[in-house]
Amino acid sequence: MARGTGKRDSYPCVFIVITLILTSAPAASSQDSGSVTGVVRQADKSSVENALVKISGDLLPGGRTFTTGRDGQFRFMGLLPGSYILETTHPEMASLNERETIIVGLGRSVQVIVVMVPVGRQAEEVTVRAASPVIDLKSTEISANWLKENVEKLPLGRSYSSLFQLAPGVADNRDFAPNAGGNKQDNVFLYDGSNITNPFFGTLGANFSELDIAEVNIKRGAISAEFGRAAGMVTNAITKSGTNAFSGTFRLVAEPSGFTGKSVDPNLVTKYDQYNPAFSLSGPIIKDKLWFYTSANLPRSTTTGRINNLGPVPDAKSRSNELFFKLSANPHPDHFFVASFRSNDYESRNASVGVTDHPDVSVTGEGLDRIFYASWAWTISQSTFLEVRYDHVDEKYKSVPDRDLDYHPAFDPTHPELMGYFRTTPEFIVGGATASGQYVGAASEYNTQNFFRDEVKLVLSQYLDFSGHSHLIKAGLAFDDGGEFLERRANGWGSIIYYSALSSSIDPLKRPGFRARYYPEQAPQDSRGRTYSIFLQDTISIGERLTFNLGVLANRDEFSTKTEGGKETFLTFDFGKEIQPRLGFTYMFDKKVGDKFYANYGRYNNMDNRSLARAAAPLRIYRSDAYFLLADGSLISDLPQASETGKVILPDLTPTSTDEFVLEYSRPFLRNWTVELWGQYRNVEHVIEDYPTVNVSTSPSSFVYGNLDGPLKDIKGNVVAGFENVKAKREYTAVSLEVKKQWADNWALTAMYTWSKLYGNWDLDYAPGTSLFYASSYIQDAPGLYIQDPFRTGYAAGDRPHVFKLFGTWEFTRDLTLGGYLRVQSGRPWEARALDYYGNYYRYLEPAGDNRLKTWANLDLQLSYAIALTGKLRGTIEARLMNVFDSQTVLGVDMRADQPTFEDPNSYAQPRKFALTFYLNF
Repeated sequence: MARGTGKRDSYPCVFIVITLILTSAPAASSQDSGSVTGVVRQADKSSVENALVKISGDLLPGGRTFTTGRDGQFRFMGLLPGSYILETTHPEMASLNERETIIVGLGRSVQVIVVMVPVGRQAEEVTVRAASPVIDLKSTEISANWLKENVEKLPLGRSYSSLFQLAPGVADNRDFAPNAGGNKQDNVFLYDGSNITNPFFGTLGANFSELDIAEVNIKRGAISAEFGRAAGMVTNAITKSGTNAFSGTFRLVAEPSGFTGKSVDPNLVTKYDQYNPAFSLSGPIIKDKLWFYTSANLPRSTTTGRINNLGPVPDAKSRSNELFFKLSANPHPDHFFVASFRSNDYESRNASVGVTDHPDVSVTGEGLDRIFYASWAWTISQSTFLEVRYDHVDEKYKSVPDRDLDYHPAFDPTHPELMGYFRTTPEFIVGGATASGQYVGAASEYNTQNFFRDEVKLVLSQYLDFSGHSHLIKAGLAFDDGGEFLERRANGWGSIIYYSALSSSIDPLKRPGFRARYYPEQAPQDSRGRTYSIFLQDTISIGERLTFNLGVLANRDEFSTKTEGGKETFLTFDFGKEIQPRLGFTYMFDKKVGDKFYANYGRYNNMDNRSLARAAAPLRIYRSDAYFLLADGSLISDLPQASETGKVILPDLTPTSTDEFVLEYSRPFLRNWTVELWGQYRNVEHVIEDYPTVNVSTSPSSFVYGNLDGPLKDIKGNVVAGFENVKAKREYTAVSLEVKKQWADNWALTAMYTWSKLYGNWDLDYAPGTSLFYASSYIQDAPGLYIQDPFRTGYAAGDRPHVFKLFGTWEFTRDLTLGGYLRVQSGRPWEARALDYYGNYYRYLEPAGDNRLKTWANLDLQLSYAIALTGKLRGTIEARLMNVFDSQTVLGVDMRADQPTFEDPNSYAQPRKFALTFYLNF
């Protein structure tokens, strides 16, 4: 039907060509959507005015329309990622009967051209279909999109965090928050465009099921002002939405312990019975107006036959109940609303028993994570678009020792294992221990740790077109309020270590004794950080080849804590201290090919985590050090740790910042292939690590103020010269190459290689498995931990010079698909350690990263078979084989130089493992 005339047209004289082009309006990327931009032209390339362009699809059944002006251009912003239909009509022209499909990607702009011919004029028919742009020619971000349909064919885990492996240069370091050229805390994790990063530790707050993910976008660098100040990477997962069609999925992942091969690890042998049932259901509530999507994810896990280097360990059990509900509404073509709620309550029993722990030190943990999200998108006019988003995230968690020792029992020096969490020595092989350096007794503390984050964001987009150039201007405001409620109390006397001779500052006779480090009974700490954000950015297209991306982000940070007198704001960084420019450009060398060269500079203030609110508070939760004599258990000293109380904020403090430079060249070649080569450099400055304390007499801190108006002095009262020249530093240099073949001809392939160097003296990843955070690690707190210690300078723990990844899928038949993931990466750097002032093994005995573990190679495969059942019911069986060659590479060694197990492996790659997944879809 020729919609423009209202009757059938018998002339094959009108056609629409919709194809990826290299000349169009600028991209209109957003944090939870994509866009379609383009131009309507006649065959002679003259613009078509008053053409009516309509876009519609399952996610937008009512559709939106745009009437072209004299320039013939159109744009649709704020489209949820998915498939759409584009139709163009004109009073004096007819459209082709066949409608064309547009695939909109997250944060991407599909750039198209529509060619029309007046009624009655013959023309050669061309049918080039639209597609997602192979290369986003307007963007200066290092960014990649992965669709659900592509990811589910790969042998990856079944959660949000498993998708991090899709990022170039991100190694599998067996850590929940991967290092991406910064510290763990430098990453940002988004959920429908809103921040769900833990506000203190920088880890992913809610690791939800992959069943709910429609598409994921991963940014590795050159991050725009709209996306904030992440100095690592930004991952953004968009959840599924309901449509007019009822649909559902049931999924069961089965990984019984018999599916796991034999481990070569002599220290800790752990197999799991793991089952993960999940389901989803979606459909209309009011057709064309209101839709729902809901899901449940119920993983269960039990260890079997656990053994560590002390002997058998009781089975640990964990369970999780994750529920999700989402509403989408389009009551008017110009308005789109989304609201969702996610809740996950979980429990783990007999947990936290490591390689050198006795089973008695286990804990039971209980938690509840919730996310509420709401957004409103308003198409004010054809060139003006407004987005408003709000989310609330909270994490509630408490852990309780499975063995209760009471609080402060009478100290028995003959049985230190009954006093707390005791590290054995040659003199005290007790409590079921078999050697020195093991841990017996009970878990050291009761812990309640609750987090929250509230975020509101408003973004206004305005398109302006001038002769020879156009602008897409975005301006935004945001407010982020996040905090932590922390309550701790010792179990027994906390953590206990034995000294063959106590320090003379504690005992003038230097007799043998014990130190107990514990959390005394005290008021909880309630810390909070608030951020106000303003950003402005302009994407300027000049002619057909050149685009400038200019932006600036300004933040104001306030850190406070609750006291008896109310809230006390003790530290503020105003807007003037957090001006963060973003400057970039792209240039297309060859219009026929569609290649791109780009460069970008960005500054990021590393202040998204709220750790300063706890670490720098004048009054905070603290630990005490109590010393007891071996002879009779008498208490000779019991004082709070000085470095944890009486903090003094340094004057003229400057926010920590990262400067980043990026250069890249991208080019499509052959059919459906692209190649991208980029270099990246990051330099960290103004590191806040750590604060002096007013408790000079009992503090081991390197530098303290004699008084606030005087010079810096060391602990002996000597004036310290040149302190201002002692700086923390961290540099990341990387070169990456990515070759990708888009899905076509029944196969797809992505190859990534990254060479990188992560070097400096400031490394928050230096304590594997420990949740450290800015300004409250042990760095700069005591002898052996100082930044200026020459051994602190070296390769950071997250350094992986070589990381190669290969992802591939091959569809043998319509029903049978093979997916593969090959990874080859350099081993982890490590150095010999000794006990520091605090009794931890954080003091380096040689330059950081002076040794390196072997290169690790791993291959995973997945075979998927689709089964047609009855009616709309379809089934799929997936078989995943992880670590095909069973290469159980050493991933960690004992770095404790004073222990007999020094340099012995204590962590291995998991043995070969098999998993079965069953799907039922309708």
